[in-house]
Amino acid sequence: MKATKFCKQAAILLSIFALNACFDSGSATGNVPADSDTAMECTAKKIEGGSDFEFICNGTVVGSIGNLAESSCKFEELGDSTGYEIICGSDTLGTFYGSLADTIPTTDSTTANPAKCSEGDLFLQATTAKKYVCFHETWKAADSLDVLTIWAYDTYGIACNDSNKGEIIQGKISGLDKVCKSSGWASPNQADYAMEGQKCTAENEGKIEESKISEEYYKCENGSWIQSYRLDYDTQDKTCDESNEGEIIEVNHYKSCVHYITSTNYYKCSQNNWQYLSLLERDIYEGMICDSSNIGKMEIGPYSNIAYVCQKNGWEELVSEMSWYGNASEFRVKTEYNQYSENAGGWFVYSDSSLGGNSRIKWPVETGNEYDDKALDPVIEHCNGLCGEFVLGDSLHFNDSSYQKPFIGVGFNVTDSDTVGGDITGWGGISIAYSGPAAIIELVPENEKNYLESDNYFANIPRQGSINAIKISWNDFNSWASLDSQTEVPLNEFLKKVVAIRIYTQLEPGSIESFKIMAIGSYNTPVYY
Repeated sequence: MKATKFCKQAAILLSIFALNACFDSGSATGNVPADSDTAMECTAKKIEGGSDFEFICNGTVVGSIGNLAESSCKFEELGDSTGYEIICGSDTLGTFYGSLADTIPTTDSTTANPAKCSEGDLFLQATTAKKYVCFHETWKAADSLDVLTIWAYDTYGIACNDSNKGEIIQGKISGLDKVCKSSGWASPNQADYAMEGQKCTAENEGKIEESKISEEYYKCENGSWIQSYRLDYDTQDKTCDESNEGEIIEVNHYKSCVHYITSTNYYKCSQNNWQYLSLLERDIYEGMICDSSNIGKMEIGPYSNIAYVCQKNGWEELVSEMSWYGNASEFRVKTEYNQYSENAGGWFVYSDSSLGGNSRIKWPVETGNEYDDKALDPVIEHCNGLCGEFVLGDSLHFNDSSYQKPFIGVGFNVTDSDTVGGDITGWGGISIAYSGPAAIIELVPENEKNYLESDNYFANIPRQGSINAIKISWNDFNSWASLDSQTEVPLNEFLKKVVAIRIYTQLEPGSIESFKIMAIGSYNTPVYY
């Protein structure tokens, strides 16, 4: 046998050594070799008429070992006499500490069942819970056998061949899991557990298969399963070379137990290798077109739900960011203009009071801080956001024949000025974690017109019975001017001069509705709550 073949077996031995760090010293009994100042010479010799091998040390058979070829091996005692090195040929396979002697207390050997002793049998003594193994027609205390013998008898008499490759059992003596591999019984790894019962043989060498018990993939290589990936599994039979550079393929994934498509992945052939499609590539594959006819147009990716803008060089992701998380006790919204002013990002109440209305918000705690008695800091801390009740007042009366419903809500400043707005194009839209009545989210421009002549852009938020994350892209906003057949400012121009964002409800007079706003952000920003 070449020493490298024995390495696989030795690795298992070493795992047992680690569990049995030290053995009692003493004289040998029966046919087990005793400790000696000289090296212990051992050889693996094939059993005549069978496929297993006997491990013979100093002329004595100490156990049967499967799937070894003949090789000269020895246990070389360490200089400090604390253990031994296992050496096969010129290779040192490992080191273990302890004694090679088999020390069997007489009292233990007499307690085992003397009526039956078939080689490799295991006996559990009921009163002491001690294990005994039949070793050369004699019962031996399992925990006092030398390490090599423990390993050899752990799976003694249990077949390991192509018919049960991949099977996992428990060692008779150690109680540790063992897996049947091409090299014989071995200590299982993660791949062995994931692929239990799935054979890795010459027939499927190089093939990648999916675990039947987990969403993991493994490749059969040299009789063992090694970690692989979904991409490799999906493309293992697909050609990718110069002839199909840039090709995109669609691979449906089936689960054998359900017999229908559970997922679909897309891959692109690039430089002779299959790669996952990027989110933008997938959006383009789904039909998102950027050409000279729509330069400057914003679009939401049909697959990724990411906001992009069409530029001369193609689609670019909008990366400008706005965010606020109530559960982080943030008192101001991060608008990208905060560095220029303490007021940018500040929250305020927006009501119909300037139009003679009397709508209000009933807060759960008193508002105000040391600088401003209207500051909403205490509310944000109490609610992990903004919460309370919208209390709608009387109808708004503009002239003898014009009445409108009252409104009430909140808002935050984008910049610090009513006359100088900020460019929020890059936000791509607004995400909000909200619960409450149907509401309006409105963009306020610099030098805003009066209420009746407003050309502000707005979008609707449907009623939410519980907190939900809602994403609204700029494409979903409309102008009040367009509803009144007035001339509207184009959206792409309007977005460059926004001073504030409002979120409010407009209901029947006397209505009372609870609400919560837990987070807000730009379109591509996740809103947690």
